[in-house]
Amino acid sequence: MFRLVAQDLCPYAQRCRVLLEEKRAPYVTEYIQLDQKPAWFAKLAPTGTVPLLVHGDVVVDGSLAINEYVDAHWGEPTGPNAPDAIEGLRARLAVLSEAMAIVWSACIATSDQARDAELRRLESSLGRITLSRPRPSDHGPLDLFECALVPLGLRLRWMAGVTTFPAFDVPPALDAWLDVALERPSATTSLPPHVRDKFEAWLRSRLSSGTQAP
Repeated sequence: MFRLVAQDLCPYAQRCRVLLEEKRAPYVTEYIQLDQKPAWFAKLAPTGTVPLLVHGDVVVDGSLAINEYVDAHWGEPTGPNAPDAIEGLRARLAVLSEAMAIVWSACIATSDQARDAELRRLESSLGRITLSRPRPSDHGPLDLFECALVPLGLRLRWMAGVTTFPAFDVPPALDAWLDVALERPSATTSLPPHVRDKFEAWLRSRLSSGTQAP
């Protein structure tokens, strides 16, 4: 049994849950609040951040390392084996992480001008995403890159669903891929049902009054 320690809104923790769901691995998720970390977590987590995976006596920190570990220890591997291919995957995942960071910056921007600048950066970052395949396969799990893309795609859709949030463009190929991927069960079972409403309510509040992050 894999034990995943997470925070409910964390997209990086959701990356791990998407993979666990896609591979039908046995796991439990324990959600914590990072501003009220339990004592046991402080003893386990070297960086004090989530996600954190506990598997027997093994503790793995960080979504990239966690997903590589799960992929190697449950079911058929979906990731590459050759060192150069692994480095290529990590480079592509870094692009996703950059886009996610810009999403956050756009959401917390303190002026319309600053938000517009971040959204233009986001469009540029999304344009650098290279898909593994034109659409997810109907058979077999998403690969490591695709599992990490699902949380980003969900947040792009949530942002676009808030009517007061400025418009931004998503590359057509990526948008079409998301249409299919976000219909997979793992896109919804990988996060608590309240998360979308919580995110959208916070974003609307942020746009109207500049309140703090959730």
